[in-house]
Amino acid sequence: MNRQDGRAGLAAITGYDHTDLRVRDAKVAHAGFLRLGFLPAEPSLNRLEGIASCAIALDDGSYLAFSGPAHEVPAQRHSVAAGLNAALLRAAGRDDAVAALAAAGVPVRKAFDFSRSITVGGAERIVTFRLATLPTGLADDDMPEIELIEHATPDLIWRRDLMAHPNGVIGTAEVALAVADPTALAPLYAVLVGAANVRCVPDGLEIATGTARIKYLTPARLEAAFPGAAQASLGGRAGAIIFRVRDEALLRRVLAEAGVTPAALPGGGLALPPGVLGTAGLIGFHT
Repeated sequence: MNRQDGRAGLAAITGYDHTDLRVRDAKVAHAGFLRLGFLPAEPSLNRLEGIASCAIALDDGSYLAFSGPAHEVPAQRHSVAAGLNAALLRAAGRDDAVAALAAAGVPVRKAFDFSRSITVGGAERIVTFRLATLPTGLADDDMPEIELIEHATPDLIWRRDLMAHPNGVIGTAEVALAVADPTALAPLYAVLVGAANVRCVPDGLEIATGTARIKYLTPARLEAAFPGAAQASLGGRAGAIIFRVRDEALLRRVLAEAGVTPAALPGGGLALPPGVLGTAGLIGFHT
């Protein structure tokens, strides 16, 4: 991110981290991503909560996290209809970011650590995240908070054996989420990433992070930019994840072999038909 002038953001915020996607069935979503040429990590099951989580790690340092009921035990958390839940920023040091936010007069709702067990090479390992949630002032059914994340065990997320995706996906190009009043988020993001990286657009807000672009759009503007996003939300938060691919022809071949015909997006790129993965959120691709 551009930190060349007085409008620069917090030094502890280093860029985009990942997209949080909630699904109705984690195993179905895992099989769907595999079928379309992704290499998701094996689901890790939290038996106390009945939720399985997976990560799809990408070459640009971002990833997609998806989680949902595993149906092996009753689910105790997550709204299964939450859809495209959040776009998280990375903190080089969560505690440094929290201290800097306090100095800037920005409240932090909660700072906490979260761990879960995963299997790597047949052995159990513990992956740990350090998070902070920031209130936005928006309604609870809109975008009540955003999150920062620090990785205590990044080697367990970005594993070379799971990053050479057969469909040619190499990164996250943009993430768009529907909110009623996108520009209300501008002051908070100006503190986090710098005013120079925050731009108000008609019916929306765009945040440059150095890699992926985060967009908050009104529901109508989201649907105009990403047709089918509302249908793809499966009753949850409407949104779109656009992956960057190195070779569109390769992607088309992989999708064709899976029996999937993508649609063209108005601004360029391709989108999967709504519901083809059994997940909420429109999934698209751009070179």
